[in-house]
Amino acid sequence: MSTGVLITVTVIMTLVLLAIAIYLLILYIHRKTFHIHKGWGTAWYCKVLVIVGLVICWSQALMVPLDVANTAGYLVQGGINMRAFWFAIYIISLVLITCLLPYAIFFYETDPEKSIIRRLITALIYTIITLVLVCIVLFVTWAF
Repeated sequence: MSTGVLITVTVIMTLVLLAIAIYLLILYIHRKTFHIHKGWGTAWYCKVLVIVGLVICWSQALMVPLDVANTAGYLVQGGINMRAFWFAIYIISLVLITCLLPYAIFFYETDPEKSIIRRLITALIYTIITLVLVCIVLFVTWAF
């Protein structure tokens, strides 16, 4: 297999995963919310994070056959830099799990009657506190 074929398959599979994630989100969205708000509803950022999270999760599982096909000797020369590819997927997962998802949860739970700036700052403060606590737990358990 050439590098072009692998890149094409990767792009096509990413688009298929994206379509499946959007379909599942639409399938399992609450019908009352869907009809009242005529579509995505009010918490669209949470729905976008769900779609991105599903695609990243599924793509980690599908990177194993891509890595095998890339390093199995089918390529004449070069190939995809899988080390950078794995690194990028893991960094995206880390940022999604530790920063973006907690921030979205905390922002969603803020009082909607307050100003948007106040809601953003409150969610940011809660996210920073959560990150500090998680880092303390992880670094203490890693040290011992």
